[in-house]
Amino acid sequence: EGPTETPVEYFTYTVADAGVTITGYTGKDKVVVIPATIEGKPVITLGNAAFKANRTLTSVTVPASVTKIGNEVFRGCTALTEVNLNEGVTSIGTFCFGLCVKLTSFTAPKSLTSIGTSAFNGCSALDIVDLGNVKNIKGSAFSGCTKLCATAAAQRLLIPETVVELGASAFLN
Repeated sequence: EGPTETPVEYFTYTVADAGVTITGYTGKDKVVVIPATIEGKPVITLGNAAFKANRTLTSVTVPASVTKIGNEVFRGCTALTEVNLNEGVTSIGTFCFGLCVKLTSFTAPKSLTSIGTSAFNGCSALDIVDLGNVKNIKGSAFSGCTKLCATAAAQRLLIPETVVELGASAFLN
């Protein structure tokens, strides 16, 4: 059994026929486990800037029901060290994890196919990345990841054969 889900009342969200979009987080927990369902519907999207600039969040677990993580969702979460994405997520938006300066590793679920522009921009501590089955890595996706882009760290970056697009300056130091 996994970790306990964070109480629903700590989230702001919208409900549609297809499912729920998390639009914000009002709690103070350091460890957040996003619920798989709210009001009987699956949580399918983490909306733009939902956790942006949260300086207490250290760990987040995203359920398998989520297929899309929007733009700037975790941008500037300067204490974030751990991201657990379950199978199901297919896309990560622009600047999604930008400036998460304590994030040290990222493992893409096999379902992830697209990483947005500047998604990990400025993640200066990031040094282990497994991109799973990713097909599209947009421009500047890992720019400013100084530890990852260092010559000695190149062996810790696994770019899969599935990649069909590697955007300009994707790994610019």
